[in-house]
Amino acid sequence: MSKFPPLYNKPTETIEIPNFLTELEISRILDSLKDNKSNKATTIDNPQFRKSIVKWIPEDNSNIWVYQKIHNLIHELNSYIWKFELKSWNDQIQYTEYSEEYQGKYDWHQDIGSNLYSHRKLSISIQLSDENEYRGGNLETHTTGNLEDSKVYSKKIGSAIIFPSYIVHRVTPVTKGTRKSLVWWVGGCPFK
Repeated sequence: MSKFPPLYNKPTETIEIPNFLTELEISRILDSLKDNKSNKATTIDNPQFRKSIVKWIPEDNSNIWVYQKIHNLIHELNSYIWKFELKSWNDQIQYTEYSEEYQGKYDWHQDIGSNLYSHRKLSISIQLSDENEYRGGNLETHTTGNLEDSKVYSKKIGSAIIFPSYIVHRVTPVTKGTRKSLVWWVGGCPFK
C-alpha cells in the first residue's frame, strides 16, 4: 500500500513532501560543498531572466547517500503517479543560491528543452534554507496558461517539491537573505 494519497493521480500534479531532508542531512550537504575545493561556484547572471550561483554535487562516496535518497523518492512517486519511462539519471545534483545582494531569481521557464535537455521528465527542488532566513524566493508553478494564476510552494527547510519537467515554474526575486536549494532532473527517452 502506498503512503501517497489517491488525489495525486494527475500527470500535471506537483507533489510536496515536507521534511524530506533533516537539518542534519542539510548540514552534511552544505559542509560537503565547503570542503570540496574543486567545486567552484558558477554565477549565472542574465538580468532579465536568471541571477543565481550554482555548484554541482558530484556523485562520489561522500554524496552517494543523497543521490540514493532522492532517487528512491522519485522512483516511488513516479511508479504511483506519472508512470513515466525513466532511464536517465545522468545530471548531477545542482546546488543553487539566490541572494538579496543581486536580487537572485529565475523567471518563468521549463526544465525540459531541446538537445541535452530533451530527456528531462521529472524535476525536484529541495529547500535547504529556513523560511525565516530570507524573503521572496518563492517557488511558483502554473499549469493554466495564465501567469497570474500561479501556485506558491512551501519554503519550510527540508521540503521537496517534485513535478514534471514540462511544468512552467519560477523562483521570485529574493529581497532579503539567501535562498539555498538542491535541484535535480531525471529523464528518459524524449516525450513523443
